[in-house]
Amino acid sequence: MKVNVDRAIIKFIFLFPIGTILSNIPLLGGIVNKFLYFFLILLLILALIRRPMLKTDVTALALLFVTFIYDCILTGTTIYNSNELFYLVTWVIYLIYVRSNYDLFKFYLCEELDYVKYSIVLWELIVGISFIFPISWSDGGAFYSFSGGQHRMDSATIMIFAAILILYRYHNYRKKVLLFAIIPTIAVALSGARTYLIIVGVILAIIYYYSNIKHVHRFWVTIIPLIVVGVIIIMSTSVMQERMAEMAVERAFFDSQGYNALTGITSGRSTFWIIDLQQYWKSSFINKIFGNGFNFVRYVNETYYTTAIWAHNDFINIICCNGIVGIFLYFYAYLKMVSRVKPYYMDRKVIIFMTIAFHICCMFNAMFNMLYSYFAAAVAVPVLLFAMMDDTILPERKMTRSELDERDNG
Repeated sequence: MKVNVDRAIIKFIFLFPIGTILSNIPLLGGIVNKFLYFFLILLLILALIRRPMLKTDVTALALLFVTFIYDCILTGTTIYNSNELFYLVTWVIYLIYVRSNYDLFKFYLCEELDYVKYSIVLWELIVGISFIFPISWSDGGAFYSFSGGQHRMDSATIMIFAAILILYRYHNYRKKVLLFAIIPTIAVALSGARTYLIIVGVILAIIYYYSNIKHVHRFWVTIIPLIVVGVIIIMSTSVMQERMAEMAVERAFFDSQGYNALTGITSGRSTFWIIDLQQYWKSSFINKIFGNGFNFVRYVNETYYTTAIWAHNDFINIICCNGIVGIFLYFYAYLKMVSRVKPYYMDRKVIIFMTIAFHICCMFNAMFNMLYSYFAAAVAVPVLLFAMMDDTILPERKMTRSELDERDNG
């Protein structure tokens, strides 16, 4: 049986939010996610090697291979978390694939919208049921479904919101599609994860913009009051009250230790960021270029800070572990993918607004939480960009594959 690799990739990436939400279920969670990752990376490699590639992409993948081998050698046979071997590799290969095959990517995405809708329904069914189970809640009252952690669950909602926005735009702004946004919004609000509250808030603002597409002035007049109301509601929830109390304790502790105010606001992140970069700067020239191995940040934080935690920051984690080459490849793949999306009918001011909003969603997450290390959020990046900015998704502007090729070649 002949497999359509590009169609299969679309189907697999929309299974990641479901696999993520099941992560904490014994046996099932680990098996499902390893299965999804293995077949996704296999499909991506197959898709790339069977088509001509740009020389720059070939060079980038060669550099990725060299850096990966070098960092594996430095890491040795013991690693804090084996998943960290694959974060940068997946990010670069996946985004290069999307950029190289963007027209096929969005063509099959629109072809599989029924599948996308069913994946949303299944995800929301699982999350909705999980509200009644004690295993879905932390001792402090934060909700994370069956995922085992707030940030893990929230990372899965990015793909869900992106899928909802695609369905909403594709089906000519049918209001009933927005009903799908209720459960993921409640889930993120009850999780109390500050980073994702901001990210999801931005995505909801974009959805609100498109819900006022025929009366754009209404959006600009009402968005600020709605944001204020939303912040008041979120801050009044019990989970946020608990989180604010925890932050007050953290600030008091850091103040007592002589740390600056930023340390308390970032829950200690800014302190170990400085430590990580100081230790990176002490490394050899070759290690500055290719990295210090996948254990480096965790080892530094365990030795000089408190525990063996990762950087909670894509940029610092990558430059310390994978060097200058690693951070270059990270942005190469990301920025080249973003440049591939060119709205043809969207007003210039709207393009600027959408571009800024998209970069906030991605880079704010990368800066204060980590993006590339959460597979569900990482695979959602080009889907969210497509949902927000690609205007060929509109019903009256749907294009066939031949029309897409003719437009891009002409």
